[in-house]
Amino acid sequence: MKQIRQDSEHLKLLYDLDTEIGTITYQETLTPQRTAEAYEFLYTNAVNGLVTLQNVRGLIFDFRNVQRFEQGNFQAVKRESRRANEDLDLSHIPVALLVSNLYQEEMVKVASKITGQEKRIRIVHSEEEVAAFFTEFRKKRTGEIQTPPASTQQAKQEGSENS
Repeated sequence: MKQIRQDSEHLKLLYDLDTEIGTITYQETLTPQRTAEAYEFLYTNAVNGLVTLQNVRGLIFDFRNVQRFEQGNFQAVKRESRRANEDLDLSHIPVALLVSNLYQEEMVKVASKITGQEKRIRIVHSEEEVAAFFTEFRKKRTGEIQTPPASTQQAKQEGSENS
């Protein structure tokens, strides 16, 4: 398995060149510095050509081991995310925010301004949900799943009720 990896005591960064999936695993306390370090890892490897953005199949930000979110982290997420999205086309990359409890989910939701309307960013609770989200996202992007408009679905239901 070919990987680009960077580990520290509080942050594990991994990009698997075989699966083309990046995983950022945060530990204990999430600080603005760790957030910046994670984005820098992704940004540097993309800019340097070690990771081909068109091939990236997904990013996982794993918060399951986080016990505390430092206050300045919210601004760091906003700043680093804006920078990455301005400089790189990330629109085709699904992002799974992996959490294990309500505290993590609420903090991630606030930091990421998750409203439920995002198509490429989703809060998930298991690795199975990550895989399902990435598959669903890819299928929708490539047009394999065609969801009919609500009016078409309603007409089908009414038609089957009248049969």
